[in-house]
Amino acid sequence: MDEEVLNKIDVICSYVCNGKTYKYEQKLKKAVGMELYDSAIIYSWKIFMLFVYEKIWNIRELEFQEEKSFTTDKIFLPDKKKEQHNFFEGNLFSLNKLSEHKQGDDFIISKLNSVFKGVDPQILKEAHQILKKRHTASHLNSIDLKKHDLIYVLEGLNNILQAVQDDYKKIIKGIFKYEEDYNIVWHHSRWDMKELDVLYKNAGHVF
Repeated sequence: MDEEVLNKIDVICSYVCNGKTYKYEQKLKKAVGMELYDSAIIYSWKIFMLFVYEKIWNIRELEFQEEKSFTTDKIFLPDKKKEQHNFFEGNLFSLNKLSEHKQGDDFIISKLNSVFKGVDPQILKEAHQILKKRHTASHLNSIDLKKHDLIYVLEGLNNILQAVQDDYKKIIKGIFKYEEDYNIVWHHSRWDMKELDVLYKNAGHVF
């Protein structure tokens, strides 16, 4: 397999869900090995969305515990008449419910700037362009997609992941600072929140 592509894949996978990509990484590498670049783009996007789901969910869970105004409301509650807990069940994949009522990935990506306000809007705009490439890859005529298309997707996703991860760290530190200032005790989730558990145990000074 092309080493340049493999390195970019490894970087993307290093961000996601504490290293869990639910076998998308293996499928992505297999697709690249067979030069199925349309499938590779689709799997790259799926891995990216796992990261997005995890980060938004982690922020939502902490905000939900505090019962304060949520930065994630524009994703979960565009209709203010809905109850606060709608589409949130303490589960990473509760975000999947949005697809039943909105526009799936398109909707979530369109709202990223309402959560990650510290990220340059142009970087998040790139996510829309990559999503268009992902939609192209799902069409029957996507056989024309080439290696350079995949590299464009991988490079773009890596840039977005880094920017979102940096802003995510600031948001989480801010939430823990809020808890310290107001003597709030956050109860650990029974779900897999390894990164937050470590952060909590170390008083917010992990990063």
